[in-house]
Order: sequence, then structure tokens, then C-alpha cells
Amino acid sequence: MNITVVDKEMMNFELTPVFEPFGYLGLGFGGRMLNTHMIVVWEGDNGSPVLSQRYGVGHVEPVVEAHPERVASLVPSTVDLRAKSNYSTIAFKIPYNKTEPRPGRIIWAYSLVRPDSDPSAQLTSHYVAGTVNMKLDKVLPGSTSPSKPKLEIQEPAEDMFDPLPRVQKLIWHGIFLSVGFLVLLPAGSLVARWSRTFTPRWFKLHRLINFGIALPVISCGFILAPLAVLNRQGSHFADAHQICGALLFALYIGQLFLGRYIHARKQAVPDRAPHPPANILHVLLGISVITLAFFQVYSGFKEWAKSTGPA
Repeated sequence: MNITVVDKEMMNFELTPVFEPFGYLGLGFGGRMLNTHMIVVWEGDNGSPVLSQRYGVGHVEPVVEAHPERVASLVPSTVDLRAKSNYSTIAFKIPYNKTEPRPGRIIWAYSLVRPDSDPSAQLTSHYVAGTVNMKLDKVLPGSTSPSKPKLEIQEPAEDMFDPLPRVQKLIWHGIFLSVGFLVLLPAGSLVARWSRTFTPRWFKLHRLINFGIALPVISCGFILAPLAVLNRQGSHFADAHQICGALLFALYIGQLFLGRYIHARKQAVPDRAPHPPANILHVLLGISVITLAFFQVYSGFKEWAKSTGPA
């Protein structure tokens, strides 16, 4: 984001999308969504920029502002950052807010879902969000007023008191779940398959690995994901990785309950059939969980790049 102020009359904003895919980018002139004037930009169907002025009424979709106090308009961009982004820079100008002697904090929100080309089109929930502190203290040649900003990109206020920053949450999320689903669960399954041929105590080891060790590891990794999303004021279940992750965790919990039921049933009915339907379902569900976990971990690498931006 590049901002210039022209003689304290006009502010020019130049915004270059970096996340893939680019849905829309919203800026709000305030510290929170409630009672804040916003400008939302995105690329239309033909690639031309679309600008919509909105007003925040809370943590819901901002309403279209038909008669804003300061009217913004699209302008040609003066920067070319196509080498760092697959999208064009969108530029607009808006009258300088003279009631505020020094521009301060603004909020931003980024979505991966592109709206229709109509400026009043419906906006989906943002994917990530945060704040920017504008320090307009650099004077350009030939100007008598501060012109170019020194921007300080900040995480939302929650990170100021968070002992584990968002990026570290994402790293440990990936480590815990990769170890839990790709190491511990396959190991527990192999114990159940092969150790029963030479020891009657195979079930204790199977239960220890899949329940006693894997459950805390997988639960810690699973909890870190929504906490990292909250750090960026993002949306939960916003893409396939998040939805599949919740489904995978639910299947794993269901597998634990099914195993518990089978073991209790075996003790209650010792002369039951050697391979009852519940046992077959337990095997098939276990294979499905581990297989799905491999695809989920693979998609997590793409999610990492999408969540943290390009290197």
C-alpha cells in the first residue's frame, strides 16, 4: 500500500493485492468496523477496478453508503508492482480529512472471493484483517506538506498480549497435526494389525498410541488453527482446507468412540462373530482418516503460502 497526501487536500491510495486469489480489499478509516467509513476495491469481470464506499454497522457485511461524507474515485496508478504480484495496482483518491489533524490508524480486510462487478454487490466475509498505523512524516520534493507515508503494519490488538504469535501458531498447528495423523495414527494401526499375531496385549499399546498420545497431540494442533484465524480476525470455514480439517477431526473422534464401543462389546459378548460389521467399519474408517490426512497435510502447505503471503 502506497499513500500520498497532496497539500492536505487529497489522499491518494495505491493498493497491490498479494494473496492468491484476490477477492476484494477493504480499508476503514477508524480502529474497528463499527461506525466506520470504508472503501472496498476489487477487479470486475473485465479486469477493470471496482470501487464501493461502505459503512460498517458491526461485524457484519458493511452497508452501501449512498452519500458518503468524503467521495472517493478511481485514478490511474503511478506504481507498477506486477513483478511482485499477479494483479494490477488499484488506485483511488479521497479528500483529506481535515477534522483529524493527523491521520492515524486504519483497518483493512482481505477476501479471497471476488464480488460481482456491481459496486453494491454482496461481500463475503474477509479472510484476513488487521490494522495499519499511518505516519505521514516524509516530505516529497516540491511539497510543503507531508506526502508519503511511513506505514507500520500491525497485527490486531489481540497479538499484543498473546504469548504465541500467529505465525508460530500456524507452525505448531502443522507440526502437531502432521505428527498426530501421519506418524502416530499409522503406528497405532500397524500395532493393531500385526502385533496381535504374537501378543494378547496388543490392544493396550494400540489404545495408548491412538488415544493416550495421539488425542492430546491432535487436539493441540486442531485448537491452534482457529486461534490463529482469530489473530487475523479472519473467517472460520472459509476454504476447503478449514472445512476438511474440521471434518477430519470429527472422523477421528468418531473413530475413537467406535473403537471404545467395539472393545466394550467384545468384553460383553465373548462368543461374537470374528469380524462383525462394527469391526469392519472401524478398519475402513481408520484407513479413510489416514488417507484423508495425507491430502489435508498437502493442502496445508498451500494454505501456509496463502495465509502468510509470498516470501
